[in-house]
Amino acid sequence: VPRSGVSVGVTAWTISYDGVNGLVRREEVEKAVTLVMGGGQEMVEIRKQAKELGAAMKKDVESGNSSEAKLIALINELKAVKQGATTRDKFNGE
Repeated sequence: VPRSGVSVGVTAWTISYDGVNGLVRREEVEKAVTLVMGGGQEMVEIRKQAKELGAAMKKDVESGNSSEAKLIALINELKAVKQGATTRDKFNGE
């Protein structure tokens, strides 16, 4: 979600645990922490937007909402990825 957080320079999501892909430099982490801890108008806006986004998401996944089922499906998919399988594998009989 654009403008909903503080970047540390990661441009692509990856499952890699080898430390090669998705490497974040110390300087980028320091810059992000300084921004968050320093406050300022940019952080006020980010916190405000995060609070609004959180409220909207909470409302969206209330019990009985179709988004609740989608959230549960996402959680199950992430669990499957952690175990080395994907839903696609299950559908293909692998």
